[in-house]
Amino acid sequence: MRGSEIVEEEKKRDHWSPRHQHRRSCSWSGSPCLPPELLRKAESADPDAEKLSLAPISISSTPPPPNRERTRLINRIRHGPGMKLNLDVVRRDSDGNEASGDAELRLRKERLAVCDKECSCIFPYLFLSGRSVAQNLNTLQDSRITHIINCVGFFCPEYFPNDFAYRTLWLQDSQSEDIMCILYDVFDMIENVREQRGGRVLLHCCQGVSRSAALIIAYLMWRKNESFEDAFYEVKSKRNVVSPNMGFLSQLMQWQKRISSPIDREALQIYRIAPQSPYDPLYLVPKYTGPGGIELLDSRGAFLIRFANMLYVWKGRHCDKDMVAVADHAAFQFVRYERAQGPCLFVKEGSELRGFPKVWAVVLESSKPEADEGQLSLYESDYEMYRKAKAGTYVPPVIGSGVPINLPARDETWRQLHGSPTKING
Repeated sequence: MRGSEIVEEEKKRDHWSPRHQHRRSCSWSGSPCLPPELLRKAESADPDAEKLSLAPISISSTPPPPNRERTRLINRIRHGPGMKLNLDVVRRDSDGNEASGDAELRLRKERLAVCDKECSCIFPYLFLSGRSVAQNLNTLQDSRITHIINCVGFFCPEYFPNDFAYRTLWLQDSQSEDIMCILYDVFDMIENVREQRGGRVLLHCCQGVSRSAALIIAYLMWRKNESFEDAFYEVKSKRNVVSPNMGFLSQLMQWQKRISSPIDREALQIYRIAPQSPYDPLYLVPKYTGPGGIELLDSRGAFLIRFANMLYVWKGRHCDKDMVAVADHAAFQFVRYERAQGPCLFVKEGSELRGFPKVWAVVLESSKPEADEGQLSLYESDYEMYRKAKAGTYVPPVIGSGVPINLPARDETWRQLHGSPTKING
């Protein structure tokens, strides 16, 4: 081993040592966002260009359909006592039958209208709401909110950037939307606020029913070591309209199984570092690519490989260094939130047999017949989008609803707006 390689190995060992204080992987400024002038190009784009509908953005791996056990649990949650509307106040006909579906729908709308104005307190430092609260400065100040996670960049801008620290996500309320890839970044942000004196963070989507609620349920599952069902009912007791879509429910239960089952933790898992959304293409996240082999790896990217609960970062020959850094951050998150074993080992493309021979043998064994390495057409759009965003030439899609994309450019770190102006590290 050459001298430079020995030095590099020592740096990596120190980097993963218990003494090393590694900053959390997601700051409140978020990843560097597109400059406003580029974002505004979307509004002046060719009107005949294809516009984004509110159909799901395709992702690399959609959640599998629920099995019978998960279906029964979902049905019990959706139709159990905690989910049913209180129809005792609704008149029954002379035969004792339930009131009409229209009355039930009207009652649900009334509950939504009431909750729409509520900033629901889950923990003293964690709140849940819809869009109406997010755009009401008085309500936010009365609740002493200091930080806001906006889950619906499609619909809501950062209303008060001079008053609160923001992080905007682009999540659709779709059964195929992947919330797992951003889950640990959200945990990091909430934990950063929890550790501040007087910090309070609000998660909001459009109604505080599905997207932001699913993220808070997941946080309770981790923070309090609760089952999905217990966490769901706890959040439901604080905000009675909570009802994540079926895709989110399935992902949360799959996640519970993954972090609690030793068999699942031992299995081969491959995650690709990729842009989370075409509206924030420099925000990179680990997307689950699946069990598989070399047919999942691309020379332009970084991949996080987990096997036997150990972590490995595979770096392609043409991989951007920022992708490797995100893979490293993701590995730290897996150690913290999924009890994976560190340290993480880094392996360059072409040196797998020397870097992790046993794991690479499993990867080869899991490969499809005639699988080939190189650049995959499946990932082409993501890598091209990222390359253009880095070069400053990327124009995001136009939102069909006409909502302008007007997020400000962010720094890599954020300053507290309330209290000490020092930068926060995890």
